[in-house]
Amino acid sequence: MGSCAGATAVGRSFLGARAPALLALVSFACAADPAYERRVSAIEATLSEAERLGALQCAPRELALARAHLGFARFERERGHRARAEEHLAVSEPNADAAVYLSPPGRCSEGPPTDASEAPLPDAADLPVEDPEPSRGTPDPPAALDEVDVPDGAVTPDRDADGVPDAEDECPGVPGEAGAACPSGYAGLVVQSERVVLLRQVVLDPSGAPDEATSALLRAVVDALRDRPAMVLEVGAHTSSDGTELENLASSQRRAERVRALLVQLGADPQRVHARGYGEELPIESNGTPEGRAANDRIEMRRMDAGASGF
Repeated sequence: MGSCAGATAVGRSFLGARAPALLALVSFACAADPAYERRVSAIEATLSEAERLGALQCAPRELALARAHLGFARFERERGHRARAEEHLAVSEPNADAAVYLSPPGRCSEGPPTDASEAPLPDAADLPVEDPEPSRGTPDPPAALDEVDVPDGAVTPDRDADGVPDAEDECPGVPGEAGAACPSGYAGLVVQSERVVLLRQVVLDPSGAPDEATSALLRAVVDALRDRPAMVLEVGAHTSSDGTELENLASSQRRAERVRALLVQLGADPQRVHARGYGEELPIESNGTPEGRAANDRIEMRRMDAGASGF
């Protein structure tokens, strides 16, 4: 019958009241499952970490899905339905991981930090993005002023004349708009501090060739990289649960590498674009429907220069 309750019912039908000890053993075997308890405890720990990192702000959907399906799993387990409990855990676990993944330390939590080690630097949002190449790094502004004798009345360098000093300008060579450091008009995407949000789906044919809309989208990504000399991207490919786990992991890696190659062909610096296939590890929808599987089969772009944590 696929459940402990079913096994107990079958036992009663065959043995009746003459075998209470055997039925008690069946019930104990159903309840005592250290591996299940460890898995539930691990998911709970992941959810607690996600909440601490601020997933309620940055990944509310993933956090809610993980919490809900963990509760469903407990409910089904108490009823003796092991298979159903496992199905819910299979949804809860990756969504809990996704909630952590989408909530980098110190960037999503609201309110004052609980520990001095977690306190952000003053005016952290205004500081320049850390450059992964030390030779191109921008010195800390106070240190730079100590080392350079700046005459009275001297103008702070601002190459693009957008009102944002070069030392604080993520896009020092391109003027921003309305006092911002960077341009805002990239077709089909939005550049955020932790990721580049793609507003269109990346579509490749079986040979790996992009359609026209995808080509335009990738050109916009290259433009955003060119405007931000310190930005480094990870192209992350994800799949639905169709196929085996290993097949999905391999196919997602190939897809991520293909998108990276296209970006490099369009002019991106190969040292600033990385590829990673995640397989079916981080779904954003249920794999139980065609629509959910289509949504899970996707490309995402995460910024690696901003100190974001991931898997």
